[in-house]
Amino acid sequence: MVEPESPSAPIHIALIGSTSAGKTTLARGVVRACRSRGVEAWLSEDFAARQVGIHWIRSGFARRRLIELASLGYCLVSWRRYREFHALSMRLIREAPGSWLYKAGLLRLTLRKTGIHEIVRRRARDGQIVVSDNEPALQGAHHLFVHPDGARSPSKLNGGDPVGVETFAELAPLTDVVVYLRTPEQAVIDRTLRRGHRRLGSESVESVRRMVRGTVDVFERLSGTSSLRGRLLVSDGCRVYGPENADGSTVRSLAYTARLLEEGLVAARASRVGRSPGRRSPEPLSDTSSQLLDRLNQDGIEYCSLMSDPSSPEGQQRLTLLVDPSALGRVRRVLAELDMKEVLLRRGSRTPGEWHYYGFSPSTGGLTHIHLLSRVLVGPLHLRTHRLPLEAMLLDNVETEGPLPEPAGAAELVLFVLRSFIEPRSAFGGLASVEDRTDARAVLRLIESRCSIPEAVSLLKMHCPPLGEGLFLDCLGALHNEAGWVRRSLLSRTVRRRLRQYRTGGAAGRLGSIARFFRYGGRGGVSRVSERVWHSGGALIAFVGPDATGKSTLAGETARWLGGACGVRVVHLGKPSSSPWTLPINIALRSLRALRGRRPRWKPDAPAESTRSRSGKRAGWSLLIYAVRAVVLAVDRRRAVNSAWLSATRGGVVVCDRYPTAQLGAMDGPRLDPGMEAHGVRAAIYWMLSRWESRVYRGLPQPDVLIRLTVSVETAKERNRRRDKADKHTDEDLESRHQSLGTWNTREDRCRDVSTEGTLEETLSRVKNAIWEVL
Repeated sequence: MVEPESPSAPIHIALIGSTSAGKTTLARGVVRACRSRGVEAWLSEDFAARQVGIHWIRSGFARRRLIELASLGYCLVSWRRYREFHALSMRLIREAPGSWLYKAGLLRLTLRKTGIHEIVRRRARDGQIVVSDNEPALQGAHHLFVHPDGARSPSKLNGGDPVGVETFAELAPLTDVVVYLRTPEQAVIDRTLRRGHRRLGSESVESVRRMVRGTVDVFERLSGTSSLRGRLLVSDGCRVYGPENADGSTVRSLAYTARLLEEGLVAARASRVGRSPGRRSPEPLSDTSSQLLDRLNQDGIEYCSLMSDPSSPEGQQRLTLLVDPSALGRVRRVLAELDMKEVLLRRGSRTPGEWHYYGFSPSTGGLTHIHLLSRVLVGPLHLRTHRLPLEAMLLDNVETEGPLPEPAGAAELVLFVLRSFIEPRSAFGGLASVEDRTDARAVLRLIESRCSIPEAVSLLKMHCPPLGEGLFLDCLGALHNEAGWVRRSLLSRTVRRRLRQYRTGGAAGRLGSIARFFRYGGRGGVSRVSERVWHSGGALIAFVGPDATGKSTLAGETARWLGGACGVRVVHLGKPSSSPWTLPINIALRSLRALRGRRPRWKPDAPAESTRSRSGKRAGWSLLIYAVRAVVLAVDRRRAVNSAWLSATRGGVVVCDRYPTAQLGAMDGPRLDPGMEAHGVRAAIYWMLSRWESRVYRGLPQPDVLIRLTVSVETAKERNRRRDKADKHTDEDLESRHQSLGTWNTREDRCRDVSTEGTLEETLSRVKNAIWEVL
């Protein structure tokens, strides 16, 4: 095929067709194709803005208004040239149904299109190509012949003259090439319902269908007029067809434009493929999820998987399952048999019809969050504001193509739109991040690729009639057109007012929901993970063992692992923070230590050595200072343990790095020997302080889960050498500390011995299994 030559004269291409036929997408594709060839190409609005010197204005609204002013001037200058067309347009506008404000809008659009056409005609230079997507004068047939208040047939206009469109085509300003986008009527209806249209409105599916049919009829008549012969090309979205000579060859004057259109169609299809998502494909199911779904399917339980909240903690899989209320008892028994544990909110009552379970998958080491619903509850996770009667709609319209039974696209679209305008995030949509809005648009495209809008409207009428068909289509259009937060807020308010009979609380609850929204920065239920507690109660988990066994590392990893399911605190009980009462003493002791110089480290046999060398009258001030420091440390440890115990009693999880023991001479145990004989005042004071320290350690509560870490001395020495720490232990200190591991009074079935000789992943897997068994 011979490549058509580029004409030297400017080419003005007009794209015409029904609304949502894809004119703008094709126009941008043609411009990209031209520029890739090195040809200067512009959209008509951008070309006009550059010619009148307002292309630097970024505000689309302001630029459009200024273009209209400039085009009005060009329209008045060329009035005599198009006076017959203006006379026909005035007569059509005068006969159009609607208010004077609506007719004024029609006049504004007509003058704008004529003015932009004249700007292009006068200002386009040789070699330039200008593409008009919504600005051609011929496109004015869309609003001059079809109106929202009843789609008038062209035959009823112009005194019943059936050639009204023919006359319009003869008098309208024509471009060099006219491209008619012939799109199937049903596709145009679906696109219009998705995007909405300011002039067509969206009162109902039937009204949109009626107006689209009238528009398609007008453009079919227009494409067949004699005025467009020799300059008309027709595109069906895949190919471009033009007028043919007797030998079947395309008219040479249109060959170059047809080639550009073919390339523009390819670019347009590529952009649509990039934006169109495939079917929802969740990540591979964990062992826990697979076992649960197998049991539900074996028992014949009716359920479906709903789309979960977009953000979940790393390494955690989340499934939101809606189950038939009659099978709820069986589902909860299955969850218990699979060793899944329930979590509740620390404060406030549990939402009826909603449960949260977590399961542990040993193969991946991650948690699986099962969000169980027996009712369709909408609103932030911490406060469900509406209970919608959509259970039957979702459970009766299920698709089972993937591993999870999902609601049909139409049912899922209804739920998605309602959620988008009921939850507080939509009411304050301007506060949502760009990533959140992008994710919402991607989800919307994903759902719409699986359904048709009329089908969704039909389900809405059946299961949620108070919302209304028109309001639903308005909300759908706002989501598609990325409406501003003001528009979304007004729609959200209208939706909640229409659905007020489905509210779960009164005005106080709604105010509380808004307050919590701002308190947690708009993150919704994700930020409420810290408020969750295990239904079985809290837990005090302690990691104990000699130095260099990995206590701090494993405590941090455990906190991150459980932190995705509930609130977790990490407490270091080896060196606890000072209390208001002990802070002055600790400051004084540190100051004294700075003046005297640093003393040797404490060793496990320090109490025996101090008793032998400093007993009786030989006990000096250094021994008393040492005793005071030991008692202050014991008091700080008791305060930290009591605080951790209180948090666990209230349902939280506290992970302790080291834990005090009552064994004398053991690491994290008492340092003073209360059994020495006291002779003299200083020795007596030492004896009283040692008894005090002993009572403090004996009165401490025991942990719920005790993880005793072990490692060989050689491995501990090697790890200690690799530590990036200024005050590291010597090899002798490590050997003595490994021989002085204390004992705890924790129940044996709550204790687990874990060796840390292997890799971190292997050790962490053993620790997680041990904790999950006793949690």
